[in-house]
Formats: sequence, C-alpha cells, structure tokens
Amino acid sequence: MGRQVAAKGQPELAARLFGVSESILQDLGASLQPADKIEIDRYLDDVRTQLDERTFEKARAEGRAMSLEDAVALAIDENVA
Repeated sequence: MGRQVAAKGQPELAARLFGVSESILQDLGASLQPADKIEIDRYLDDVRTQLDERTFEKARAEGRAMSLEDAVALAIDENVA
C-alpha cells in the first residue's frame, strides 16, 4: 500500500502505511525477500526525502502501532488502491 500512496504524492500517509506493513511482517515472523527489500527501501528513502525526519519517524511509528483493522480502515478512508 505504501508504494502506491508514495507514488500519489502522499508521503506522510505512505510512511504510516509502511509502518503498518513492517509491523504485520514482524507479527507474522516474516521478512522481505532481498529484491523486495531493495525496492521497499528505495520507496522509503523517497518518502523520507519528502518529509522532515521527525514527521517521517512519527508517521512510521503511528503505523507500527495501528491494529490491522485500523490500517484497513485508514486505507479505505484514504481510497488507497
């Protein structure tokens, strides 16, 4: 989700959604494949350059703290697809 939002020019929302994704992967005990990690890191770096560091980290932390239900509701509210 974060990639699509980043591409639409919504960096704060993208950082939040990347945080959600990180949390879900951690909860599942899963990790990204190396090629996927490279791609996600590139998107994260792009989002980070669009925000000041404090805003980026705050949004990412908010995403990590969200429940899956809240994340889905956020994506629906923001029309993320």
